[in-house]
Amino acid sequence: ITGFSITTEHGQNYVVPLGFALPGFSATPLDPIILRPHDHAFISVGKQDSHMNFRENTCTGYFDENARFSPGLSHRCPVQDTRTLHYLSDQCIQVLNGIGGCRTGPLPQFVDPTNPECVYYIAQNLNYAGCVANYKSRPDFYNDQWLVWMQRTAPFFNTRFETVTLKDQSGKTVDTYQYGY
Repeated sequence: ITGFSITTEHGQNYVVPLGFALPGFSATPLDPIILRPHDHAFISVGKQDSHMNFRENTCTGYFDENARFSPGLSHRCPVQDTRTLHYLSDQCIQVLNGIGGCRTGPLPQFVDPTNPECVYYIAQNLNYAGCVANYKSRPDFYNDQWLVWMQRTAPFFNTRFETVTLKDQSGKTVDTYQYGY
């Protein structure tokens, strides 16, 4: 849908931009937003702090620790399975078990400083980059939703009456939606 345009009857126009199929890594190039069967794109009129359009994945719930997202992000981040972490102390396992999904761990000063393995484990795994590294090969890693923001502060649609047209890259009408009439 990258290159599709959303046009109002009053001449407002928005062209769907590129996005990040795998967000969060600045070296990753922007990708065309391609919807597979059963995928959908949620296009919001408003602004998003990081000006980043992206496909949600299992780990993107970490993003809202440092930025506000509207609509909210899904929080499907895997919870740490501590049953295989026998090398970590009981205190560390207790701390890990108390951390929900999509949350970075406690600051290292709140973890037993005599257990550097625990501090290292938290720093390497309980954040977006660690989550991606650990889970990106799973078949269910990517969600079926792209999030796109128009980055506008002024109204785009009339609130009471409007005709909105979606056109493809060549200008052909894909759909028209009318409300309030």
